[in-house]
Amino acid sequence: MTYLFQCFRRGELLWEKQGQNLIVADGLMDCLNQYIGASLYNAGFTMGLKDGGAPDILDTLSIHPNWNELTPYAGPRPPCFFGAWGTGVLGGCLGGPAIFNITAPAPTVQGAFLVSASGKLVGAATTELDSMLPGEVLQVRCSFDWF
Repeated sequence: MTYLFQCFRRGELLWEKQGQNLIVADGLMDCLNQYIGASLYNAGFTMGLKDGGAPDILDTLSIHPNWNELTPYAGPRPPCFFGAWGTGVLGGCLGGPAIFNITAPAPTVQGAFLVSASGKLVGAATTELDSMLPGEVLQVRCSFDWF
């Protein structure tokens, strides 16, 4: 799984970064049981932002001792939607990426994480992002890569 981070100010792209994801055990089992095994299941995912701590295979949404959720934006975690199976890729946030309208200085955002509709942490990525200021918009796309 790959995360693509893009930061915009007044509609202009300031920077772009990519980060590789670690799919945690809890999220993998949830995917296998709920999404891949059910042909008509359409899960709603949300995305959150995190600090620079490394994710661990045993992390869950409530227990992730190496990293913290960061909320330099207003409102709940934004949605992230995936399309149908494709050639080597499972969607890519169809209808647009998860959008974070930054409302507080966010110099420590160093990654993102994906949460399933059932409240399971699917995975998390850590990468070095540039600092963000109030008024900027962070767009994050997540894609599943199967190779």
